[in-house]
Amino acid sequence: MRNDFPKIREAIEEYHAARLAAEAAHRELVAASRDWRLRSLAAAADEAMSASAHALREAYAIDLLPVILGARWRPCQGSASPVWTAMRRRGFGDEYSRTFAGILIDHTHAFRRVGARGALTWENSVVLSEPYDAWDREHRTVTDGARAHAGVLGARLGLSVWTRPDLSGWFKGWTSLVLIARGLDPAGAAAVGFVALA
Repeated sequence: MRNDFPKIREAIEEYHAARLAAEAAHRELVAASRDWRLRSLAAAADEAMSASAHALREAYAIDLLPVILGARWRPCQGSASPVWTAMRRRGFGDEYSRTFAGILIDHTHAFRRVGARGALTWENSVVLSEPYDAWDREHRTVTDGARAHAGVLGARLGLSVWTRPDLSGWFKGWTSLVLIARGLDPAGAAAVGFVALA
């Protein structure tokens, strides 16, 4: 049976509301020619948006990833990601561009299996990405570009790629959630509302 992830949906709504409030506070600040009271309101709105974004990442770690991958997960700190680790010694030239630059890699968040030791690898971590162009919103289908990029990730690195249009909090209604991991069974994607791309 399909899991609708109610806690994640609630976290998305909270993040969306906080983001809109922060944007409104900044617009008001600009219109008021830098009124110091509005500056503090805008700073508070930014803090609320940051806290709700953190809560959403935690919801992905606690409510989404264990359902799909088992085990327990935690968000990686800073910009740590198996995407960057894989290219560390080779630089970010042509090989990086052929593999990771593309429709599916945008607004990424890395998660590490709780208890994993050593370097961040595709065996102990996963990436959630929130791209704009993985789904054709009008036709409600995965784009050809997303399928092609997933094929590259699968062929070059043996990665599995699943996507779902309604669980991204980055820009609600415009971005989709993409799970990039090693060893996902494509047959299990539909049970949690995802579409397997690779």
